[in-house]
Amino acid sequence: MISRTSKVGEVQILHIPDDDLTRVDVTPEHLQKWAKSRVILTDSQRAELGSILKGTTAQKQPEQTNPRWGFNLRWGLLLSDKSGREVDTVFFDGSGTIGLINGEVVRFSRDLSTPLHQLTHLVR
Repeated sequence: MISRTSKVGEVQILHIPDDDLTRVDVTPEHLQKWAKSRVILTDSQRAELGSILKGTTAQKQPEQTNPRWGFNLRWGLLLSDKSGREVDTVFFDGSGTIGLINGEVVRFSRDLSTPLHQLTHLVR
């Protein structure tokens, strides 16, 4: 699902605090517009993110979990190559277990939000 052929030059993390209320579903587009925090990871943080993601699997989900049925995304990871071109996107909800990888609905094998809070020190 995530491209392994491209070299990632930059990882940006987007976040909307879990307790921020919205009147509409938070889609990937909304998250990119409304993110309260944007963090570009340092090399050491990128290495730590790699450790967090290692061993985490993502399983495609059936149509009924499609975003058009409603999503409350709180996290985004935007991966760009060395020229700045976006190569992959990962979005997930406050639970850190349901999200999208490059537009495909997935369920992650573990909570990703808690370790990202610890990595970035962003407010819940």
